Amino acid sequence: MAKRGRNSKDGWRVAIIGLLLAAVMLLALAPGRPARAQLPAYQVLVLNSYHHGLSWTDNIVEGIYAGLDMGDQEVELYLEYMDTKRLPPTADYYEQLAALYQTRFADIDFDAIIVADNDAFNFIREYHVTLFPRVPVIFCGVNFFEPSMLYGFEQYFTGVVENVDIRDTLEVALALHPDTTRFVVVNDDTTTGWVYQDLLETIIPLYLDRVEFVIYDNPSMPELFAALEAQPDPENTLILMILLNRDRDGNFYTYEQSITLLRQNTDIPIYGLWDFYLYNGLVGGKLINAFSQGEAAGRMTMQVLQGASPRDLPVQTESPNRYMFDYLELQRLGIGLNQLPAGSEVVNRPVTFLEQYQGVLVGGMVALLVFAAIFTLQW
Repeated sequence: MAKRGRNSKDGWRVAIIGLLLAAVMLLALAPGRPARAQLPAYQVLVLNSYHHGLSWTDNIVEGIYAGLDMGDQEVELYLEYMDTKRLPPTADYYEQLAALYQTRFADIDFDAIIVADNDAFNFIREYHVTLFPRVPVIFCGVNFFEPSMLYGFEQYFTGVVENVDIRDTLEVALALHPDTTRFVVVNDDTTTGWVYQDLLETIIPLYLDRVEFVIYDNPSMPELFAALEAQPDPENTLILMILLNRDRDGNFYTYEQSITLLRQNTDIPIYGLWDFYLYNGLVGGKLINAFSQGEAAGRMTMQVLQGASPRDLPVQTESPNRYMFDYLELQRLGIGLNQLPAGSEVVNRPVTFLEQYQGVLVGGMVALLVFAAIFTLQW
């Protein structure tokens, strides 16, 4: 009887271990998602104002892909870039693009169009009727949006507004540097630069009893660096970086190049409005996130493809901005994390032991549990 009992116990142990191994093999061999249909069900044009390789534009496109998740329903994106950071968006240039798109997309019936940033938005408003009549349009990254911009387009247009938080950035910068007497403002001569300088000029009067504003509008790089070096009170000066993609000499700079050059030529703390300046010398601020803009537009496009009318999807006027800061710059300036606004995101923070080895620790715990279960079954 004892021998028969031991064989029975061994049998149960072997059976359970076998089931565990079979489950692992089934998970490994399980087929992935079924292949999608060869022909796309929906075709969507993505018209970007700027160019591929510009971090802002690339992050918007990534966000669109993330937001436009139709499951097993195929969506083919046609990515177009107007390149208006490097080429001025003149009427003649718009006409040339319109002629090109009319030829290129003559045989394609788009189900929706996503436009990113003001230049593409302005273009599609001018040429929607002639190029893409009745095709729904979802915009994102549009600055200074007014409902009147959609007059005559209400049936076809909706989207996500991009609003910068200049005042919030100024306030947090002054809170972290309470002895500040001057803001040096850096801006360029692009469409986005114009609209935000207009906004800044409406805000400046609110601060004239606290700080002085010195604006370098469309400077050449050598001129800008010389001006920063000659600041009379650099210890109590801050830089507000609006944009610097194209300088007075006509040179183009990526976001990363311009902020890196600026930081290399000054120790004055730099605050800004967009997250693409982080990691390269920006201290931080209340920043716009490109990915969030694209993701929100992608989700709205998904609703349109599923049958919703743009007229029934209200324009999202609240821009998803966040307080974001660079740990390395905070350390350089002696600013503690406890001085930041609640909920701030901090990049470049050192990775803790638990964060670095989280996967190894979890895997080890799972292995220990499995071995413990096997050991228990043996007894």
